[in-house]
Amino acid sequence: MAVLLEQPDRPFTLIAVIEATGHTVFNGFDDLRRELVATAAILGGDAVIVGPESTDREFILTGTAMIASDTRRLEGTVIVYAPARGE
Repeated sequence: MAVLLEQPDRPFTLIAVIEATGHTVFNGFDDLRRELVATAAILGGDAVIVGPESTDREFILTGTAMIASDTRRLEGTVIVYAPARGE
């Protein structure tokens, strides 16, 4: 499974747009990237084009403290390559 940061030069068909989300400090972007690759493989993709990393931060007020909570998101576009001419 190829992991790409931009669209490839060769012809392809988009088969799905997927998202991985991490809600704990233990879910880093590498974990989310692995999740995207696993999902793309299940969908039958040849490659996944990974979008930019994003983090949403919110603050949770408990009775005595304010806690920061980060949600990490990573979107991927699952593609299959078009057959080469003559295939």
